Amino acid sequence: MPKRRRPGRIPTPPMGMGPQRKVFTPRGLGMVAVAAAAAIAIAVAALALVGEYLEERGRPNSAALEVEDTTYTLRDVARRLNLYLEEIGGRGAKDGSPEKALTAIANRLIEEEILRRFASELGIDVTPEEVDQALRSRLGVPEGGSEGEQAPFPQLLQRELERTGLSEAKYRALVEGDLRRQRASSHFYDQAPIQAESVRFRRIVVRGPAEPVLARLQAGQEFAEVARELSLDLATRANGGEVGWVPRGALDPAMEEALFSLQPGQIGTYNEPSSGLTYIFRVEEMDPRRVLEPPERQAIANRLTQRWVEEKKAQLKIVNYIDPALGDPEKIAWILKEVYG
Repeated sequence: MPKRRRPGRIPTPPMGMGPQRKVFTPRGLGMVAVAAAAAIAIAVAALALVGEYLEERGRPNSAALEVEDTTYTLRDVARRLNLYLEEIGGRGAKDGSPEKALTAIANRLIEEEILRRFASELGIDVTPEEVDQALRSRLGVPEGGSEGEQAPFPQLLQRELERTGLSEAKYRALVEGDLRRQRASSHFYDQAPIQAESVRFRRIVVRGPAEPVLARLQAGQEFAEVARELSLDLATRANGGEVGWVPRGALDPAMEEALFSLQPGQIGTYNEPSSGLTYIFRVEEMDPRRVLEPPERQAIANRLTQRWVEEKKAQLKIVNYIDPALGDPEKIAWILKEVYG
């Protein structure tokens, strides 16, 4: 019988020559995890930087104020705020502080939009021709359209648009808003009474409680003397707190109630919640039917206008992102940097 052949041995590759399975030690795994986390952190930071860059670039066009479907951007408000500061005499004016000026321009824009929507209820209309004439007057072009030695009207208008940064449509809207505001003021002036109950009084304005001031008055010190020493009201302090005649309907209703409840010679107080100021009044004279001077009628007209605007505001959806107390800090900061530097 032939001998069987043993099957040959399958050669075994020497150590280190065949395929090997990679084994990770705990330390190696930790290093991989750290590297992955670092890569993710870098990616997140890069995305954040890109997001901030895009947001910063787009911020001037983001909403500062919304009145129903009308939106004013941060750039719009900044340019209008510059014009408002010019109008009141600059940043150093009494109402030129950032908080006061920002509040004032927001209120003005809201009022302009309210008048645009509701002025017809007051019988107020503004035609394109009237806007053109007001534009010419604002730019110093003589009536009748003859420019004389000056540059032609289109050239003057273009210079003004470049100076203010407003488009022609937005500049015309500004002028149109001014016309409506003037006519609304005239409308309510005509509604103001010719005669009204009035008081002549002095006042002392302080921050804090009235008791220390009242104690000095009760001890016999003259009201005018205390006013000259303590009052924060710069308009009346030098005159011993003398305000003059004020008709009913010209003041805030709560302040008016406190004032008109007094008789000549009596002293009363009023705390203003919005400012934290305390008013100490002394009534000097009363007149139940005093004939009003034009400024006194205008004060009543202003109060009537304000009341009408507040009624209309309640009918609209208004979002104010630049309210100094409740607005978006980043948006407010952008406007203030743009305007105040």
